[in-house]
Amino acid sequence: TCNADDNNCLSPGGSLGENAAFTTNKTINGIGYGIGGKYQITKDIYGALDFLYVDYSKASQTLTWYSSSYSTNAGFKPQQVMGFISIGYRF
Repeated sequence: TCNADDNNCLSPGGSLGENAAFTTNKTINGIGYGIGGKYQITKDIYGALDFLYVDYSKASQTLTWYSSSYSTNAGFKPQQVMGFISIGYRF
């Protein structure tokens, strides 16, 4: 989102104005690694612990504010870490 008093916001269509808003979508892919285990607490109750790590591909985006002379690059490489603790009952 851009708000400017000098009408220098560039819309997705390329026109200049006082404000402009845009969204962008980028698909990223990754590989996940996980490990987990279960422990029998009693005859019918068990506990579990799981760990998952996902490393996504690097993505970059060029942002143009006013003209091609006012652009910037943004890059990111997201990672995700998850852990799960659970208790279960065997019927």
